[in-house]
Amino acid sequence: TIVYDSTDKDKGKLTIKGSGTFVGIETSGSSVNGVSIEISGGTFENSFPAEYLPENVALKEQEDGTFKVGEATSVAKIGEDTYPTLEAAVKAARSDSTITLLEDVYLGKMLTLDKADVKLDLNGYTISASVDFVDPTPNATNNDNHLIDVTAGGVTITNGTLKAGTLNNHTLNIWNANGVTREKVTLDGSAAGMGGAPLSVGASDVTLKGDIALKTGENSWYGMNVDSRKVSDTNTTGASLTLDSANVTVTGPKTAGIYVEDTAGDGIALNFQGAPAIAGEAE
Repeated sequence: TIVYDSTDKDKGKLTIKGSGTFVGIETSGSSVNGVSIEISGGTFENSFPAEYLPENVALKEQEDGTFKVGEATSVAKIGEDTYPTLEAAVKAARSDSTITLLEDVYLGKMLTLDKADVKLDLNGYTISASVDFVDPTPNATNNDNHLIDVTAGGVTITNGTLKAGTLNNHTLNIWNANGVTREKVTLDGSAAGMGGAPLSVGASDVTLKGDIALKTGENSWYGMNVDSRKVSDTNTTGASLTLDSANVTVTGPKTAGIYVEDTAGDGIALNFQGAPAIAGEAE
């Protein structure tokens, strides 16, 4: 651990470059004004403010939960605009935007897609949970330990893989959102340690197209959960799942494909069109 203790009378510059492994950066003292910290290399167990990084250098989370400092690269793009993190691209997206991944991404907390009609093109890449994935509200009822949460209508996710980790519940949770489409995706919940399912549909209208692979683990419930779920005292809707020419495979120890759970009593619709197929294969 590097601890920089500064006072108004003792200001200076801390520089870290090259390689090395650190726990983190901690600043303390009566004032940090005027203190210069520049980090252009190294691997850190904990994140630190981006203001410590020089231009064209980025801090990127790794699969093992550490953070590596290195040359800034573009993780995603919207049109010709590129972004250093997927979170930054999601924040910048507007309705009808297409976010295209440019490399594999590791998430340390749940990613929420809450803007209508946004398309997330995985572009053949994978979004995974890092090993230190955290639930920012572990005792709350809003379940922030899904890998990705969709809460807006018209969202499309296509062409890649979503992979949950040991600290995740659902791999993909769709909540109170209509017109949501999943096409040519793998939803991998084989390592999810908090229960759940690769795909959860709550009070939403969801369509599956193309090849859909659902991977379950020992802690999984089944491949898909479809639940009408009471959203609020004044807003209750049914749930709808449509397989539109979809070829769905469920692999792993839990091969049940669709579990229907009408907890709100508002009805659930399962629609099959274009000769879809669903099959379970034990592993």
